[in-house]
Amino acid sequence: MILIWVTLTSSLKPLLALFTQALLSATFLTEDGATTADGLNSTEMYEMQNSTPAFFPEPTSTPTINQTEKAMTKLEKSHILGTFAYQSSVNFDNYLKELGVSYVLRTFAGMATPVVTISKKCPDADKINEKMNPQNCTWTITTDTLFKSHEVSFRLNQPSTDITMDGRLVSFVVNQTGPNTLVEQQTSGDKHTLLVRQFSANEMKVALNVNEVRSTSIFYRLKKEND
Repeated sequence: MILIWVTLTSSLKPLLALFTQALLSATFLTEDGATTADGLNSTEMYEMQNSTPAFFPEPTSTPTINQTEKAMTKLEKSHILGTFAYQSSVNFDNYLKELGVSYVLRTFAGMATPVVTISKKCPDADKINEKMNPQNCTWTITTDTLFKSHEVSFRLNQPSTDITMDGRLVSFVVNQTGPNTLVEQQTSGDKHTLLVRQFSANEMKVALNVNEVRSTSIFYRLKKEND
């Protein structure tokens, strides 16, 4: 029995070798131009193995500094700078009264139609990087009326002092909380005032708050300056 099994095994070895060779030839790459079991020749298989998969797109070019700055400028477009003329107000006399302004001055203030101009000047070295160094720029707010003119200059987030048009000595600080919002906090004695100026392409809205008294004023745009 053992002799018969050895004889059969020896006779089957050539057949097994032929079967294995045929299987390997059908599965792996053959010589150039030969066809594999999946219908691709060796050249096509090589190109497929060495090409970049479709789900790994070719890298795009890196945006230049100018392109990035233009995109940022478009996103952060501001309407703050310009000239605005008085249009209307609500509860302004009570606001001045709460501040302690005299009747005579309140009367003149009620008759006035102020024109407000907001400008900004930055050092030449910081003009390009102005958005990165806004505190290096000096802002100026000029108010003109038939009776009196007033001008105040400041830098963002830095405490300053001013004598208002009604004669009050105040300490104040201005923050820019958004591309089109300036928030000013004033202190005069025991009076704490909050002024919020909001800007759009056509107007400036001013909300004033002292203690529990609130007032609003609207100015329409006369002229827009370059930001």
